[in-house]
Amino acid sequence: MPMKNYPLGFGYGGIMENEEKGTVSYRPSGGVFPAFTVKISDVRAVSENKIAFGQCMLKIHGQGTTLAEFKVRYGVAEKVRAWFEEHGKMNQSTAKESSDQVSLSDELNKLKQLHESGTLDDNEFSEAKKKIIAKFA
Repeated sequence: MPMKNYPLGFGYGGIMENEEKGTVSYRPSGGVFPAFTVKISDVRAVSENKIAFGQCMLKIHGQGTTLAEFKVRYGVAEKVRAWFEEHGKMNQSTAKESSDQVSLSDELNKLKQLHESGTLDDNEFSEAKKKIIAKFA
């Protein structure tokens, strides 16, 4: 059978790996359908952004892009990341590349907040954005 199930612990849901297709899915606890399915070879990193008390946004990163994003309870992203690391599914040689991409995203989000709050005008925002993108190029 090509599908393997990996429970992440009570309340954390589980990982489903389809060896035949080379994909992995995350199914939330109590969920019937997967929250997302991604091609394993595309995964470079897993991160989380806290959004509310006890909740965060789980993000699966590829080469310079977000492959999947889903709201989960706090701690799920850590378990998903650990699963990828334990099963050798994240290429360690690309870890720096993916962390650079996450940092780029974080920097651009911070810049956007400054612009939306009025701290930066349109010209300052454009110039700062160019500098940040050049830094990560």
